[in-house]
Amino acid sequence: MATYPEGSARLVIMDVADGDDIMESIANLARCKNVRVVIHKASGSIASVMLRHGSTTTTHHGPFHIVSFTGSYTYNNPHPFIDLRINLCTSQSQLFGGAVAGNVIANRVVSLTLFTFKNPETYPNQEKVNNNDNDNHKNNNNNDNDKTTLVNEFKEITVN
Repeated sequence: MATYPEGSARLVIMDVADGDDIMESIANLARCKNVRVVIHKASGSIASVMLRHGSTTTTHHGPFHIVSFTGSYTYNNPHPFIDLRINLCTSQSQLFGGAVAGNVIANRVVSLTLFTFKNPETYPNQEKVNNNDNDNHKNNNNNDNDKTTLVNEFKEITVN
C-alpha cells in the first residue's frame, strides 16, 4: 500500500454505491488514512440529503441530480471539522441546496473527485478588525470610511 510523504496531496476518485451514505464514505476515508478530504466535484443522483439553513435542519427525499458538491472534511480527534455544500436539481428542474448537515444517500452510483492531504499546513482564520477611531472617520471626507482591515499572522491587507 502506498504511503503519503509529509505534506503531500493525492487525487482520489471515489464511487459511492447506490444506497450508501456519501458522508460516511468520506469520513471513513479521512479516518482510515488520517487525512483532510476536499471534494472537488461530484456527479450522480441523490436519494436523500439532510441540509442546514441557519438553525433549521431538513431532510429532502429525491431522487435529485447533483449540480455541485464541494467542501472539506477534516478528521481531528475527537471532533471532525465538516464544511460541505451541495446544490441539487429536482426532476422538475428546480434548484436548491445548502450546508450538508447529515446523511447524503446515493440514489445510484455517485462519483466523487477528491483531494486528500496528509499534514496540511493550517493557518488561522482572518479576523475582521474594525477601526474604531471615530474622530478620524467623522472628520475624514474621503473613502477611507469604506475600508475594512483584515489581519492574519503574516500580513495586514486593506480591502476597499
